[in-house]
Amino acid sequence: MKLDNVLVGFKDPTIIYLIDFGISSVYLDEEGNHIEKVLHNTFTGNFLFASLNSCCRIVQSRRDDIQSLFYMMIYLLNDNRLPWSNFA
Repeated sequence: MKLDNVLVGFKDPTIIYLIDFGISSVYLDEEGNHIEKVLHNTFTGNFLFASLNSCCRIVQSRRDDIQSLFYMMIYLLNDNRLPWSNFA
């Protein structure tokens, strides 16, 4: 998840829309079991809101979306800055 994929309703700002599911994937196998932990060769996603697992190239899952969501909330509540990205 990244901030660019979260929209607030125009007529009703209490409605939040999630868009662009381009790199989404299934997290359960055919039997309903959670997918296994696998390493990828490349990073996919947005570095600013990337979960720790995705930075370590571990296959992403629901937990990573929740972690990215919290990063976005911190970003918005902290004047569009993340505490660990003080580059200035």
